[in-house]
Amino acid sequence: MKNKIYLFAVLLLIFNCKNQTNKQKKIDTNTIKTETDYNSGNAHNSKKSLDYYGTYKGIIPCADCEGIKTSLILNKENSYIRAIQYLGKEVKTASDKGLFTWNKNVSIITITSSSGGTQMYKVGENMLLHLDKEGNIIQGDLSKNYKLTKN
Repeated sequence: MKNKIYLFAVLLLIFNCKNQTNKQKKIDTNTIKTETDYNSGNAHNSKKSLDYYGTYKGIIPCADCEGIKTSLILNKENSYIRAIQYLGKEVKTASDKGLFTWNKNVSIITITSSSGGTQMYKVGENMLLHLDKEGNIIQGDLSKNYKLTKN
């Protein structure tokens, strides 16, 4: 009789542990976001969650001038128009237009001009962060100045 109670307790313990493991696996697989989720529109991302299109303006730091006055218009059909002016220089305003693309996590855009030049921006709530050539946020004393705000 004692052996039957021990056997019953062991079986109950094994069944309970297995059931808990299966529940945990279901929870874990339901909360993991995959690259497919980002691309299929199942994830929270800048493109889906933010009203990103519009006009952004700011003055980006410049090594040999007072600053680069920048205006960037993002359109819904992934096109852009950008105007830049080097402050303190006699150069007139330069402008370019082209298309922009989203990175795989849909949080950074890359604008590509007709001449092949590129620039990356991290898309945030009513602002764009001007990124370095590798797509990193610029650090240092002037880092807060690498921001374009939406008008």
